[in-house]
Amino acid sequence: MWEHDVAPTDAEPIPDFVMAPPPAGASQNGQADTAWTWLTTAEDVWPPAPETVEQTGLPISLLYELVLKIIHFSGPSTTETLCQRIGLPFTIVEGLLQDLKREQLLEVVGTSRLNELGFRYRLTTRGEQRAMDALSRSRYASVAPVTLEQYTPVVRRQSLRQTPPSPGRILQALNELVLSPRTVDNLARALHSGRTTLIFGASGNGKTAILEHYARYTNDTIIVPHALYVHGQLIRIFDAAVHQPVEPELQPVDDFGLFKPQSRVNRLDRRWIQVRRPVVIVGGELTQESLELSFDPVAHFYQAPPHLKAQDGMFVIDDFGRQRVRPEELLNRWILPMERGFDLLTLHTGESFSVPFEMALMFSTNLRPEDLVDEAFLRRIPYKVHIPGPTREELCEITRRVAASRRLACTPEQIERFVDMLCADPAREPKGVYPRDLIQIIFDIARFEGSEPALTPEMIERAMRVYFIAE
Repeated sequence: MWEHDVAPTDAEPIPDFVMAPPPAGASQNGQADTAWTWLTTAEDVWPPAPETVEQTGLPISLLYELVLKIIHFSGPSTTETLCQRIGLPFTIVEGLLQDLKREQLLEVVGTSRLNELGFRYRLTTRGEQRAMDALSRSRYASVAPVTLEQYTPVVRRQSLRQTPPSPGRILQALNELVLSPRTVDNLARALHSGRTTLIFGASGNGKTAILEHYARYTNDTIIVPHALYVHGQLIRIFDAAVHQPVEPELQPVDDFGLFKPQSRVNRLDRRWIQVRRPVVIVGGELTQESLELSFDPVAHFYQAPPHLKAQDGMFVIDDFGRQRVRPEELLNRWILPMERGFDLLTLHTGESFSVPFEMALMFSTNLRPEDLVDEAFLRRIPYKVHIPGPTREELCEITRRVAASRRLACTPEQIERFVDMLCADPAREPKGVYPRDLIQIIFDIARFEGSEPALTPEMIERAMRVYFIAE
């Protein structure tokens, strides 16, 4: 496969043959055409909004402190704003505000509406001191967390093993790529299983790009919590660098600008957010320490490790075998999670807890599997898929697609000549990445000289001269 070989540069639009059609009921940007269509994939899993503080599973003192910290950072805030910022319904937030007001920690300084949603609250001097005390314990001031007991069943229900894409959809995604039928069949079975897979083969043939294309194509969504509450500690789960939200405008209002309390959206627990199934890719920078909870000594809360952020999605260890930690140590770290479906994490207080391990774990390497670990370790990885180098016919098809994506006019004869020149050196193994890289250099040369790019023998020769290492 060489999906990355057929993708254009950032300045060029992605051609239609690379892009997947949106699922039924969705618009071209991946969001649903209406708020209600958007809910259909998640509402069976999405927990209902809590109606009382007890149903949040959180201590009320934590909720009080969140309200105070949010107002401290945001300034005077309306009830409506606080509902959105803390992710809890009006009935709960209004009760918290009234309690804090009675304690003379908050005061009303105006209103933007004719009802309680528009009341604007600010901290009193006493409230400001209480907020500072809360910030000294934890600087987390965002959406309320969910408990581990609430988190676990949701993760289990939406895992790839429980709700895999259909075989037809997987095959459709893979058949868009330049892959042999045998490779497509092996990959499809591994991806449908949702189980641990080792993808191996020479570099430059698109191992990682296969997974990136597949993830984009499936366009599937899950829900993740903003944060997790465990043993009195906060762990941030949502990461904007990893999780791509797909939510439409929330909190429907009526003609007077007031909330519809019984609307379908507002009945959902807003401590969760809908995102595309995550794909987290780590490479040589991966260490044993990065797979554990990371405690911020200044903010006083935890960041989730990368595999926890990949929950219900794909966790890809690229360049497996070239990390600073030995392959055996990495696999040892994951043997129990892979086989039993849960991982053990430890807080800085010394307390340990188990979390679901429901991501598809993918290892990608250009090393020989038998050179990485012994046979006993390899048996723990049920799927092993080889990505071979391209045949001559596949190189021609890759070149045709790259040229089309760059709007580079060329004839079948020019493509044949290009591939002939690539394969002229018997010591050079053809790679799927070559057409993309060489055509990019041809564009660079043309831009430098102020000429039109063309797939001529002269331009191909000049590109190859600077691309390949020659004595």
